[in-house]
Amino acid sequence: SEFNEELRRRLLEGEYFGIPTGFGEFDKILGGLRKEKLIVISGLTNVGKTSFALNMALNLADAKRSVLFFSLEMPPIDIVKKVMMLKTNLSNDSLKDIKDPSDELTKVDMALKSFNLKDDIPMYLYSGTGEVKFEILSGVAELAVRRFGAQAIFVDHLHYFVKNYNNLTGETSKLVREIKALARKLEIP
Repeated sequence: SEFNEELRRRLLEGEYFGIPTGFGEFDKILGGLRKEKLIVISGLTNVGKTSFALNMALNLADAKRSVLFFSLEMPPIDIVKKVMMLKTNLSNDSLKDIKDPSDELTKVDMALKSFNLKDDIPMYLYSGTGEVKFEILSGVAELAVRRFGAQAIFVDHLHYFVKNYNNLTGETSKLVREIKALARKLEIP
């Protein structure tokens, strides 16, 4: 059948079934970001979950794949700062400890000249204010797909959607089901 031939070709050529994230080992295990799938990155505080997700989003955007980064933790300007740090391989600590800033500032200036978040890469940012509801995420996601052709959506800090921490497991399970249904509806990861 046609499906079997396509499957065989992809397996023989080592082609991913989903969108490559730019993290080879991650893509080998998951096959890239696949349509209609939900991937949850979980871990302790301050281990780099947001940076990892933002790096994946940036890798997709650098490959000219439109992405939405939905953050409830940081305003867009902070996300842009974080993106600039990733693009220049600088950290906040390295900027604080600069003795001769000319080298580091040259890196930043070069990155700023060659990188404009709005014009050069298709990365769209949303940072909500006020009450957090799944309906807002759903509406923003649908708009991003319809208007900007978003091929992947990253949601930072799912726990902000939880209203009743006494029923954390139940509410989180419901939210995951809703987001997975949204991914299926929009046919994106």
